[in-house]
Amino acid sequence: SFVSTAQCSNEIRQSFDGLEGQLSSVIDTVPELQETLHCCTKLAATTSKLRKEANISITKHPQLLEILELPQLIDTSIRNSYFEEGLELHSFVSNLAVKYSDIPIIQM
Repeated sequence: SFVSTAQCSNEIRQSFDGLEGQLSSVIDTVPELQETLHCCTKLAATTSKLRKEANISITKHPQLLEILELPQLIDTSIRNSYFEEGLELHSFVSNLAVKYSDIPIIQM
């Protein structure tokens, strides 16, 4: 009984020593895991921002298309001698340029 108790105590001590080594290994990897999670969080935030911008572009697609077609519409108006409509379109484009002067693509 004394021998078996000593063997059990020895096995328990060895188990605790092994557990202590594994715990040290886990503790050593925690900072790396935190850094990886931080990078993952930043990547997810960037992806979310890009996704929101893409959704805005999709919802505003018809308006963007109309704006992009304005030069062709002005050209067609002038070629077909619709000068008044061409001047109205030019005025509209000028107002857009003033209103949205902070957007590089709108600048003249």
